[in-house]
Amino acid sequence: MSEPATQELQGAALIMFNDPSIQLEHAGEALGSHSLTVEPSGEFLITRWDDGPRLYIALRRGPQVQEITRLIGEGSPYAEALGNSDSWFEIGFENLEEVLDELNTLTEAQLTLLELTGGICFNTWNETFLTPDGAPNLE
Repeated sequence: MSEPATQELQGAALIMFNDPSIQLEHAGEALGSHSLTVEPSGEFLITRWDDGPRLYIALRRGPQVQEITRLIGEGSPYAEALGNSDSWFEIGFENLEEVLDELNTLTEAQLTLLELTGGICFNTWNETFLTPDGAPNLE
């Protein structure tokens, strides 16, 4: 299987946070402790639950991430928190329909990474936020 960077991904969930101590290996450990299969693959992880869809998880950091995160948060109840976020775990996938049909894998990955980071999730395909308590915000 080729790397996600060379594939056509259909969307992403961004777990945005500000904690330079959190690394990709911490995400792998947390996901593995929640019954997800985790396979390191260079600069990203491939994770899935049982025979569910594969999710590709990468850690991105820096000024560009901070600027995009600030723009995502503009006008939302999370504007202040997201304005200070300079990191995100990007959860990508190959087939949005397949991921939404078997929502357990994505939900477990999102909630696990939210718990790890204390961050805020933004789903690019429907532009909704998910908070650490698991509550969606449809504003």
